Amino acid sequence: MTDYSYVSPRGEMKVIKGNTFTTSLKFQGVLPALPNQGDYNPDVLSNLISDVTKESLNAGPSYENGKSMARFANLVHLADQMSLSSERDYFLTELKTRLEDWFTVGGEQEYSYNSDWDVLTGYPSGYGADNQINDHHFHMSYAIVSAATIAQYDPEWASEEEWGGMVNMLIRDANNWDREDELFPFLRSFDIYAGHSWAAGHGDFAEGLDRWPELAGGEGTLADEDPLKTVGSYWPYLSTAWDYIHRSMPYGYAQSLSDDDVYAMLAYILYSNDIIDDEEFVLSNENFLDVEMPNANGFIIDDRDSTEYPFFSANPCMEDCKLSVEVTMRARVLDVTPEDDGS
Repeated sequence: MTDYSYVSPRGEMKVIKGNTFTTSLKFQGVLPALPNQGDYNPDVLSNLISDVTKESLNAGPSYENGKSMARFANLVHLADQMSLSSERDYFLTELKTRLEDWFTVGGEQEYSYNSDWDVLTGYPSGYGADNQINDHHFHMSYAIVSAATIAQYDPEWASEEEWGGMVNMLIRDANNWDREDELFPFLRSFDIYAGHSWAAGHGDFAEGLDRWPELAGGEGTLADEDPLKTVGSYWPYLSTAWDYIHRSMPYGYAQSLSDDDVYAMLAYILYSNDIIDDEEFVLSNENFLDVEMPNANGFIIDDRDSTEYPFFSANPCMEDCKLSVEVTMRARVLDVTPEDDGS
């Protein structure tokens, strides 16, 4: 054990010196579906399940289509627990059709192997899966869990001679268990210590990628119908951004960042918004107030307490409010009076 340590979202991590190390994770098992607790209205649930049989699994990008397949896979288990065999078989058939299209070269969707990068990618792609090798544990896992659901009810479909070989290719790409595999790297983006895989996050694209929220940009858009509000285009005070990061980030481990971490993260956001242009800039409490935010003067002072409140808080006039009242037109002439039959 050394004297070195560092702060992480999981707390203080101590550094051990050595040439080799081993680690192990206890596998707790995976339930194919949650047990039926019975605390629901069975008629309502059955109708909801049956309604989905009006839908089809259409072709689409690997991520979005994967989520749609995972939804149908969950419905397979629900339908089976509710003894809705025809609905269950419908969902299974849709899953087979869509996965077989993915597994067949030349269809609307397909997986393509890149020997330079040792990676299998689904096309149409997205979210950096093709050019950053990002999110493969998402894209592939949706298809894997769908295939596993099929295998529960049709083992032959998932045999090595049928489609099981392709399923194993997806598993090897996303989370390879074989150190000697020549086609895919060991574990890919799986973190043994964290117990999960990692996605790209904001590190390389503060402007946002696909559906990632934008951290930078939006200059000149505040008057648009759909303005882009970022720290650079909208936030008037740097202290607001510092406080938000300090109190609520990172997601799931709020308030685990040190003050220096918050300053560093905020400096990255400032640099991404071209508010600072020095790559060696270090933000601290000593130069914090020197940073001028682009939209510092973009807000008006709320003066409603002096301009509006007196008018709306005055005692209302209840009688003799107008000197004279004169009828100028009848409602029937204006065609606003309902007919006798109520129409």
